[in-house]
Amino acid sequence: MKGHMQDGKFHPHTEYKKGVRKSRDQKEKTEGVRLQRTDGSRIKKVQFKVWKYKDAPHDLQETIIEKLRNNAYESQSDWFAQDDGILYDENAKMDAKDMGLKYAHPEYYDVDSNRGTDFIQFVLEIEDSKKFQKYLGLPDAVNRKISYDFQNDTGNWGSNNTRLQFYDSSGGEIDLSPDTHWADEHYSEDEDVDEDERMFHKDDIPTHNEALLVLQAHDKFADLMDNSLRNLKRNYEYQFSDEALIDDAEANEWEFTEDGNIA
Repeated sequence: MKGHMQDGKFHPHTEYKKGVRKSRDQKEKTEGVRLQRTDGSRIKKVQFKVWKYKDAPHDLQETIIEKLRNNAYESQSDWFAQDDGILYDENAKMDAKDMGLKYAHPEYYDVDSNRGTDFIQFVLEIEDSKKFQKYLGLPDAVNRKISYDFQNDTGNWGSNNTRLQFYDSSGGEIDLSPDTHWADEHYSEDEDVDEDERMFHKDDIPTHNEALLVLQAHDKFADLMDNSLRNLKRNYEYQFSDEALIDDAEANEWEFTEDGNIA
């Protein structure tokens, strides 16, 4: 899709022919005149005034904006989601590639829900595991004791943001919900605990402090998804703003009739 970046946002250029439409009779072409084909065999000359948005009277500009906005609502283009900057950590000033992830656009999302169930989901791939590990803040000593992947959950009440699922050394899912104490779930530092009673070898179980690092990594990724959802919602809302609609009209050099339609 053709377009340009401005103020950190992508502005698409809709494919329209620019300038005055051509006809067979080029001598009849003048500014503000269009030749209209009638029954397929005759060409009827129809004269009416056309304006570029910036040259139109104020009242007409307001009409143009409303018609462009209605068209945008009806078309519901998804260009606002085709932006590499949606997946972005504003605190760390890092995009997907900086984190070691392959650039990805949202695969599934809802940003216009009246039930408050907006969500964003990506199909993510790790391109550089060391970069991603560093982004998560996981030392090698912790990283070798766990594994993780990306999950997109759906349910009867809607969907949730993409989440990072962690697994222990046996491949079992680690529950990092607030009411669990995963750090002490399978291993006790009490020296009186018989080795045979432990589910895993002591060296394979993160210590309590290491478990806290895993929890922080989980929360950091959750914050990244929340921020990505906010970016997506801003892009969605921006496409209906006066600024975006005017920018689109000027970038495409559209001309408008006196009723506010594209000529």
